[in-house]
Amino acid sequence: MAPAAASVATAALTTPAATLPSRVAAAAARDLERRRNESSDLQTVKRLAWELLYATESCRTFALWAVGLMYSAAGDRHVVALTHHGAGYVPAGIVVPEGVRMLWSDQAIGEGFRSRWIGNLDPAATLIAFAEVKAAEPAGWRLAAAATTWSDVTALMTAAQRWGTEWATCSGMSMPASIGKRDAIANANTTHRLEREYPDLFERVAQLRARGLTQRAAKLVTEAIVSDARLAIVADGGPRIPPNFDSVWPAAADGKVDASDRARFAEAVQQQWFSIGMVQPGWEDERTDTVCAEYRGQWLICRALEVVLGWIADDNCGAMQADLPLEDMIYAAAHAYLDSRGTGWITAIFDAAGGSS
Repeated sequence: MAPAAASVATAALTTPAATLPSRVAAAAARDLERRRNESSDLQTVKRLAWELLYATESCRTFALWAVGLMYSAAGDRHVVALTHHGAGYVPAGIVVPEGVRMLWSDQAIGEGFRSRWIGNLDPAATLIAFAEVKAAEPAGWRLAAAATTWSDVTALMTAAQRWGTEWATCSGMSMPASIGKRDAIANANTTHRLEREYPDLFERVAQLRARGLTQRAAKLVTEAIVSDARLAIVADGGPRIPPNFDSVWPAAADGKVDASDRARFAEAVQQQWFSIGMVQPGWEDERTDTVCAEYRGQWLICRALEVVLGWIADDNCGAMQADLPLEDMIYAAAHAYLDSRGTGWITAIFDAAGGSS
């Protein structure tokens, strides 16, 4: 090989990025350098985001996640997480790892924050808005690192400029092979999502089960939420009560739903669960009252259907379940209303069912 040709070949081998468009090569170089310099905080939130994404995909559901790590001025450390669903609703089967706080459970969240950010499509933007609220507290919290499974990083770049926040996007394509489901898939040794977010309701459910009152409590909760869901105003063509709903409820409370109706209803619930994202605030730059009202109505319907689905969750066609998945049903009910009413209505129903603590 001639010297000139050899030098060209050597250059090509030692600088493979030179064969790429200049912008791509520069971006790849920056990304490589950033990964080399990642702090342990950024590595932590990336791992958690990927684990939650893996769990979501493994459970055959969908949720966008954001995870943040915050420090107070005194050095206290909190890790927070949220999904883009409602007020951080966690889909069934997924367990947020121990030590991670759910963002929407923080007492610092007021009605103004709730009305602006609830149901927002971009979880990272909601996380940054939450970080602003926490930064104004006497403790002086700072968002040190954040990761998102969504593609929009505008809010994260703003946080980087304002607070020096390290950030990363964590997609399925970039997920390391070492990420497993051990910490984010529900099993007998993990904390139920109801216990993590609503420990008082979880305790009341345990009391009801011990007294044999789960059927009565579940029926009262279902009747209340179904009544409101029937009145929800949604736009033409949007998710509504499934056509065979009256064949499922209230017949399900007596164990009288046949296999075909169960299958059709379950399919309708799944379709509505995925389609609600199409009306979620955040697809457009402007967050209008009309869009928010539409989303709240469809969200209520979806959660009501999830509660009803709990009655027919097993395969014993024509027979009432021996033990309802009341924890999951109450979790759905607790997340159903995207306003400030809280969960007092559920507690009142538990009292009426005879489960006063």
